[in-house]
Amino acid sequence: MPFQKGHIGFRTRQSYIQAGRKISQSKMGHPVSSKTRKKLSIGLKGRTAWNKGLKFSKELREKLSEAHQGDKYRGKNHSCWRGGKYKTEFGYIRIWIAPKKYKFEHILVMEKFLGRPLNKGEVAHHKNGKRDDNRIENLQLMTTSKHKSYHGKQLYPKGSYFGNRAKHNKILPS
Repeated sequence: MPFQKGHIGFRTRQSYIQAGRKISQSKMGHPVSSKTRKKLSIGLKGRTAWNKGLKFSKELREKLSEAHQGDKYRGKNHSCWRGGKYKTEFGYIRIWIAPKKYKFEHILVMEKFLGRPLNKGEVAHHKNGKRDDNRIENLQLMTTSKHKSYHGKQLYPKGSYFGNRAKHNKILPS
């Protein structure tokens, strides 16, 4: 019975590639003995890369270095540049401020209004709930804890999620 795919002796396209041999369609799926498999695995260990020590021409080196300059096609020079603004999947707008660095627009607006960066524990809250409406009239400075409690009360009005707390928090006579 011939070897089937998944069997230990079944030889795949990948094994031929790893062995550095040309692949012929007639040999695909050809059964391999355990001795040959061992030779293949040992033959690949410690093998140097195909391009090690390869010398490139001066022209090619210059082209490669020019292609790897990086800043040439980044940011404003990139063909897909859309002004450095995009909308996140959650509805917030992010603005490009430096390479690989974006900041939320509502935070930038609040920081500009205050004239200082937001402190740890401060949040810019959207009054009308629209995350892309970043006018200063719509933003309110809140502490993180007040912001969490505000949205917690909004999501879970009294008695809806935790039950009626007044009923459970009665002081029992001793």
